[in-house]
Amino acid sequence: MDELQQFERARFDVAGQGVTITSWYEPEKTRWRANAPAHGHLLNHSGGDAPITAATRQKAIQDICTRLEKRMKEIEASRQTRSSRDYR
Repeated sequence: MDELQQFERARFDVAGQGVTITSWYEPEKTRWRANAPAHGHLLNHSGGDAPITAATRQKAIQDICTRLEKRMKEIEASRQTRSSRDYR
């Protein structure tokens, strides 16, 4: 299969935000990869944006969406905690 046909960009709702997720197949590793380029800083605390790897495209996308949602909720909870302390 042509690698360009394997590359896909799609928009998903993650924690109420529209997030563009790219996914592609890596034939040499026989694995699917997915990434959210504009949100990579949320996926890796060290600031990198390493892609998620899985056996299927659907699983790679699901994994990245799950990680992003978890991180976005953590950040929102942290903001709310700080905000409530500021008003005391």
